[in-house]
Amino acid sequence: MSESSATDVPAPPPASPYGPAEGVTGASVPVPEPRATPAAWVDRGRGILRVAIWSTAGLSVLLVVVLVVLAAMGLGTAADNLTDGEDALVWIAVTASPVLFVVALNLLIWRALLRRVAGQTRGEAFAMILAVTVALAVGSVILVAVLLFFGFLVSAFASAGSGFGA
Repeated sequence: MSESSATDVPAPPPASPYGPAEGVTGASVPVPEPRATPAAWVDRGRGILRVAIWSTAGLSVLLVVVLVVLAAMGLGTAADNLTDGEDALVWIAVTASPVLFVVALNLLIWRALLRRVAGQTRGEAFAMILAVTVALAVGSVILVAVLLFFGFLVSAFASAGSGFGA
């Protein structure tokens, strides 16, 4: 009988660093588990992504600046005085600039999601990565098309204001 009475006694609640709660007797409050610190690879990956974001965004801005300088010098995208190689480089820069901008946005989104993915189970992480990849792919194509359209629209209005070769 003495053994059963020893097991029937509940264990005392853990001591709180804030002292006993007023007006609460015998109630057990669930204590949240402390969040695990992120693995070292998460912080290293976020650092690598930060460098990649700044590099691609900076290159995108640099290409826009180069295109503006070329247009200011009279060497626009449809200039007659460019040779085939130089004209191709200009068109590559026109197309690459919005693509690099969208790549930088995608990297920014993945950097923001990296800690969340690291804290999930393998199945949850796979599902999240798949869903985000599909959403970013569709959104990226649409955003690049919109940026190119507005870029060409601005170029057309600029050309119309100059008199179309007058």
